[in-house]
Amino acid sequence: MSPRPRRRTLLAIGALVLVAGGCTDDRNVEPLTRAATGTDPSGGDGSPDAPPETVAMIGDSITFMSTVPLQAELSGTGLDVLAIDAQVGRRITVGENGRPYPGTAIVEYIANSEPPDVWVIALGTNDIGQYPDTGEFAIQVYALLDLIPAAAPLVWIDTWDGDRLEETRLVNDTLRAVVGSRDNAVVVDWASHGDDAGVVTDDAVHPTEDGTAVFGQVVADGVESLLESL
Repeated sequence: MSPRPRRRTLLAIGALVLVAGGCTDDRNVEPLTRAATGTDPSGGDGSPDAPPETVAMIGDSITFMSTVPLQAELSGTGLDVLAIDAQVGRRITVGENGRPYPGTAIVEYIANSEPPDVWVIALGTNDIGQYPDTGEFAIQVYALLDLIPAAAPLVWIDTWDGDRLEETRLVNDTLRAVVGSRDNAVVVDWASHGDDAGVVTDDAVHPTEDGTAVFGQVVADGVESLLESL
């Protein structure tokens, strides 16, 4: 795949401090801060008429820990990285007063300010075991998807919690059923790396330093695969 034109980079980080034993943090976090350079790009409506040029990613603490390799790997796809927005404890729809900002709030913010051509979502880990059935979890996924233009290419990263394997499987199966029903969308398999040696820490959720590199590569491979299918 030939490199795409590069326009500008906007990197946004909403997470502050990581804690062991999951993706949660009870402390307050500061509101999102964003830094931008250059001129406003056009497009970003997910139109299939033009090759994608930009990408934005929204995630939780796993994304936050992996920001550096993600920036490098996503840039390596030829796309301009407009945002990598990650926050400890982030869930798909649940969050109040920035503790933490839910994925839906961040997607809506980006969609209304500088929408990317390609969306990457890495959420769901903090939603494992939080809903009585897969139908309730599916409602959360649909709520986020409804904020993204229907034609926009979308990559969703699945989840891994080694201490809650059955609940994790239900979340991932639901992601594949819901996201899989959408055009120009794929669910990327991060969960299969959860048992790989040296990839996940003893808390069974967060990546090791080597694992962050694996996570970055998995995400970039998913983006590349999606781009090649367009």
